[in-house]
Amino acid sequence: MSALVSISHARKAYAGKPLLDVGALELAPGDLIVLSGDNGSGKSTLLKIMAGLEPADSLRMRCDGLEAGESRYPRELRRRIVYVHQHPYLFNTSIADNIRYGLKLRRAPADVRERRLEEAIAWAGVSHLRTVPPARLSGGEKQRVALARARVLDPRAAP
Repeated sequence: MSALVSISHARKAYAGKPLLDVGALELAPGDLIVLSGDNGSGKSTLLKIMAGLEPADSLRMRCDGLEAGESRYPRELRRRIVYVHQHPYLFNTSIADNIRYGLKLRRAPADVRERRLEEAIAWAGVSHLRTVPPARLSGGEKQRVALARARVLDPRAAP
């Protein structure tokens, strides 16, 4: 199986101190990986770099046929990689509004937003939370809503 994401190198330093130095990494569709390391060792930084949310000092990455580097991260790639934070922020609206937010920003038609919303709610198993204010959700429930919010964007079908 060919790699979905291939990194030949990724480097990042803060205040001149090396934080991250990845020599080579390949991820195939369906791979399950665990990033482990001490606090501050660069795990989240690597994921943010891969998602285009943080610049790298040096980067050579290929994903879905698109190339990214430290000076260029294609807009199309930003739509194909969705980063879910370990402590997701949820707006103080409804669960449905939180999940469909990205589709609204992308100006998806209303019927598409509603169809994808229902699919994501079912996939994440959060239909019983529709009337619960986001501030009252447990950490795990917030994660499930955040995962549904990422899935609704259908990144593999982007742009």
